Formats: sequence, structure tokens, C-alpha cells
Amino acid sequence: MEDPIWTALQAETRDEVDDNLRLRRFVMAMKVIRDASPAPVPGLAACSDLVAARYEELGLGRP
Repeated sequence: MEDPIWTALQAETRDEVDDNLRLRRFVMAMKVIRDASPAPVPGLAACSDLVAARYEELGLGRP
């Protein structure tokens, strides 16, 4: 995935986000992203867009 927010996250954090998405825990996935992101912390809209794109990339459909 070619997203600057996504690439700034550690591999373990990306795995945690993916695990939450597989369980359809979208808000928790956004929280993980925001908590683990370096400053400046991405806004909710950017996290929401990232979560939706990642969900589709994992082949899970559309959130």
C-alpha cells in the first residue's frame, strides 16, 4: 500500500490494524493508526480513508 500514513507505521502496528479490519473493528483500527502514528497525528478523515482502502486491499469488500 502506497499511503504515507500506512508506510510510517511499524510492521506490528500494520498487522494489528489488519487484524482489527478482519474482525470489522473499524473504529479500533483507526485508533491503532492514530495512537501509533508519529506527529503530526493524522485526522479522523485521513484514518477513515486509509481504513477503507486497506479493507478493500485485503479483499474484504467495502466497509
